[in-house]
Amino acid sequence: MQQNKSFLGAVIYIDLRGYTKIVEEKVLENIAQLIYNYQEVITQKINNLYTDEDIAIIEYMGDGVMIIIKQQELEVTNTDMFAHNIYQNATTIKNSVLKILKLEKEKYTDLDSIDFGMAVSLSKIYQKNITTNRNQQRKMFFGVSLNRATKIGNAMDAKKNHIGIDKKMYDDYLVNTLHKYNMVKGTKPIVHMYSENITKPSSERKASLK
Repeated sequence: MQQNKSFLGAVIYIDLRGYTKIVEEKVLENIAQLIYNYQEVITQKINNLYTDEDIAIIEYMGDGVMIIIKQQELEVTNTDMFAHNIYQNATTIKNSVLKILKLEKEKYTDLDSIDFGMAVSLSKIYQKNITTNRNQQRKMFFGVSLNRATKIGNAMDAKKNHIGIDKKMYDDYLVNTLHKYNMVKGTKPIVHMYSENITKPSSERKASLK
C-alpha cells in the first residue's frame, strides 16, 4: 500500500433518509434492496465519471455514500475547473438518484417519505494507510471537507433542490465558474456555511466560516 500522503480532494456526500419510519411496516428485504439499488447507481455513475486513479475512496455508511475525488497533478494550476467539474458531476449523480428513487417509489407503495440530501466540499485531505491487527490494509481520510459535506448533506432535501455547496468551496472556486459555464440559470445554488446550526442558506446568516 502507498505511503501516507496529503492531497487536495473533493468530497461528494449523499444521504438517503425517510425510510426509517417505514422499516417496521415494510419487509426489510424491500428496504435493503432499495438502498442497494440507489448505492449501486451512485457507484456506477462515479466509475463512469472518474478513473480509479481519481477516486480515493467510495465509502458506504449505512444509507449514506461518501466519495473522495483526488485532484490530479495536471489539474493543480486549475483548481477552479476541478471544483466546477465536481459540482457538475454531483448534479449528474443527483439526477440519477432522483430517477432510481422514482422507480423504487413506483415499485413499492408508501415510500413517498423517502428523500435524500447531497453536498460537495473541497479541502486538503490527509490519507493515512494502516495495517490492522488482522494484517488487513485500511485507508483513513481526514479533512475539514469530510465534516462539512456530511453536515451540509444532512441539511439538504427536496425543498432545497437536494444539493448544497460548501461556502468556502463556492467562494474560492465556484462563484465565477458556475455562471461562466451556465451551471446557474436564474437562481443561485444553495451555499451553506459550516456551523453547528446549518439549516439556513449562508445568505441568511452573517457568521464566518470556521
